[in-house]
Parts: sequence; structure tokens; C-alpha cells
Amino acid sequence: MTKKKKEIVKLILRGKESKDIAVCLDNSVNTISIHHKNMLKKLDARNVGKMVKILSTYPF
Repeated sequence: MTKKKKEIVKLILRGKESKDIAVCLDNSVNTISIHHKNMLKKLDARNVGKMVKILSTYPF
């Protein structure tokens, strides 16, 4: 996982929304949404809740 994706994951796990993550990381909401969708696909998660459950087991 790239450094950027790890940063996004940490913020997702803290309950941040895409617009808040975009501001924190100085990216557009669209860029964050693309990363978000790619992570859902790679983790085979159908929704954010499932993704959070999977990612909460990852060591960061």
C-alpha cells in the first residue's frame, strides 16, 4: 500500500469523510474518491463499513 493510501486509511479509520480527507491531504475530493474506490475494489469490500472492518486488522 502506498504512503498516500496509508494516510487515507488512517483518516477513514478515524471517521473522516472524503471532503475532510481531501482538505487534510491537500487533494481534491475526486482524487480521494478514486483512492477510496480502488481500496474498496482491492479489499473486495462492498461498502465502507466492510472496508473499515478489514482495514482495522491491518498494522499501521
